[in-house]
Amino acid sequence: MKKQLKWMFIAILLCGANLSAQAQYYETKNEIDVSVGSAANSEIIGVFADFTSILAEVIITPVLTMGNYVGYVSYSDKSYTPAIAVGYYRHLNDLIAVGGYAAYNGLKRDAYAILQGANGTETKELIGDAKRSNFSLMPSVKFHWVRTKNFGFYSKAGVGVTFSNEKQNADKVEGGTSFSDTDVYFNFDVTPIGLDAGSPTFRGFLEFGMGEQGLLRIGARYKF
Repeated sequence: MKKQLKWMFIAILLCGANLSAQAQYYETKNEIDVSVGSAANSEIIGVFADFTSILAEVIITPVLTMGNYVGYVSYSDKSYTPAIAVGYYRHLNDLIAVGGYAAYNGLKRDAYAILQGANGTETKELIGDAKRSNFSLMPSVKFHWVRTKNFGFYSKAGVGVTFSNEKQNADKVEGGTSFSDTDVYFNFDVTPIGLDAGSPTFRGFLEFGMGEQGLLRIGARYKF
């Protein structure tokens, strides 16, 4: 019995020391992070977006006036800006932090039209370019399931808004004009798996989720 009490007393002391160490660590209430990711929500939506309605006003009409447009416009030579995000969170307690992030991604493509010459031959001609830019603000809540001195496991969820701008420039054809349109829509973030590791102050992290930071994100975090 005495031995059992002795080991129980030692276990209590060890738990107390561990909790004390954690309490000192948990005094770092704030987090600032920067991440890069791919396949953000707005990028996925953009894959299915159709430029045709814009082209009808910008490019097709002047080309039809010239009488040599034969069917469609294609895009190539894509340049891509991945999802870049900056976030901030404030810890309310050991489990919950509130905050959010701002994110940006972009896409640019050259636009080509199939034109028919006087002799009936068809040619592919550069007629301009198309650009899409997405900027999002995403308030969110983070849940820390494991939060130790050098490692963390967490999830987060949020709802926010995305500003999506599309521009078409038909400056390579006679009579071509430019067109710009901005849409605003609600967006969301769901991140079931987030892992970070490093020192109590600086961490690297890896996240898997769906949101404006992308499906897969890597980044760095500063805790203070």
